[in-house]
Amino acid sequence: MKDLVSIQQNEKSHIDIDLSMIALTKEDNNDSKPKFLSIKQDKQKAFRIKKLFNELPVMEVLKIRKPQVYKSNFLCPRCNDKKETINHLYKCSKADNDVLMLQRIAKDKLIKWIRKSEKFRNIDELIEELFPFFKTTKQLQRFTKANSDYYSNFDNYKFRQEYTYIWNGTHSMDDILKGWIPSNLINILRKYQINDNKKIIRSILTKWLGKVNILFFNWIWKKRNDDTIAWEEKNGITALVKKTKTSSKKPSRSKSEERNTRKRRITGNKKATFHVIDEELYVRIRRLFGFNPNFHQFLDKGVTIFFRILICGESNLY
Repeated sequence: MKDLVSIQQNEKSHIDIDLSMIALTKEDNNDSKPKFLSIKQDKQKAFRIKKLFNELPVMEVLKIRKPQVYKSNFLCPRCNDKKETINHLYKCSKADNDVLMLQRIAKDKLIKWIRKSEKFRNIDELIEELFPFFKTTKQLQRFTKANSDYYSNFDNYKFRQEYTYIWNGTHSMDDILKGWIPSNLINILRKYQINDNKKIIRSILTKWLGKVNILFFNWIWKKRNDDTIAWEEKNGITALVKKTKTSSKKPSRSKSEERNTRKRRITGNKKATFHVIDEELYVRIRRLFGFNPNFHQFLDKGVTIFFRILICGESNLY
């Protein structure tokens, strides 16, 4: 786990790795650690870990795992327009409405917990600054200066607040949907705290990330799986076909290796056994028995047998 985190950390310098790992261990948004996991909790935790490290069985991952079943030209089973990756799960056009619902619920929950804590000042300004963390990069791309200038002419402040934001190209909800907590999100919350307290922020964000993960599982992943199952049935990909094992054996490099492989398969011996002989001791024993030491050791069966009994302790040689 630490190796995987270190690899991710090199690519995600703007992520708080430690807090993300703490949030990964939380169950049902509880700060207390349970003694046992239910089957449901175990599945949810496995889902969070796979999502965090890009191991969910999306189409691009399935192509690597089962290349004989999932062809290289297969696209997203839902939109059939782009390659299905972890990022595409929430960028897919078929998931747009579900993502909007997820964002609304997630935003309301975070604001509710911030207000309830009574540890922050200027809540409205804080909410404005947190705005990009409730939107994906796909949605934020339309928040340009030209659009901001256009909507600034409207009198409705609430309406202007939603559309006059100019995206800086950095902050978004993408990392949060994957299971990571951005460092900038923590810094913004600390800036508006009445008294600097990391424990309060950690409690709120780990609980909130747990809620986002559950929403992602229910609103996006489950619906994606239902559509994928229907797509597989349409394309003749059955459970039996998916269970077919892919041969991982590499072809032998030479005829000698192929011959040895066949021998091991027939005899059941995986590896040949060799006895290492001390040549100096062997010569001394030959001379003791009066044999010429220049003869090859295998030509003198009697001495060889005696030596193997003496050195290797082998008694059953025939």
